[in-house]
Amino acid sequence: MVLLAELTRHFETVRERGVHRAGTLAPWQLKRIDQRLADESRPVPSVSELASLCGIGRRHLMRAFKATRGSTVMEHVERTLFARAARMLGETSIPVKSLAVSLGYERQGSFSAAFRRRFGETPRDYRARASATTLSR
Repeated sequence: MVLLAELTRHFETVRERGVHRAGTLAPWQLKRIDQRLADESRPVPSVSELASLCGIGRRHLMRAFKATRGSTVMEHVERTLFARAARMLGETSIPVKSLAVSLGYERQGSFSAAFRRRFGETPRDYRARASATTLSR
């Protein structure tokens, strides 16, 4: 009975940790990446910084992330940053230029072009639409 109880406890612990396939990232590594991306007080992380957080090399992170999530690390970083940009445009009055710099863009024009590719409208138009939606509620 003791052996059965110990085996049950062991398998519950393994199940809680999540299944980890070879060549993919462990759940704790994905969590560290997402936590770092959520930290708005720091500049945008590099792939090298994210790899260091996970305790692996840069190239290994790129391969393992793609195998785990089906997209590249930089696509994930960009998706996260643009979600933050859209939220900030809708909730704050921070100038677009300041927002662009805080997201790692050197020029407002580069940010605006990338934002338009992703959302189909300029940051200014997005903010105006978000403001109008907020006011009509």
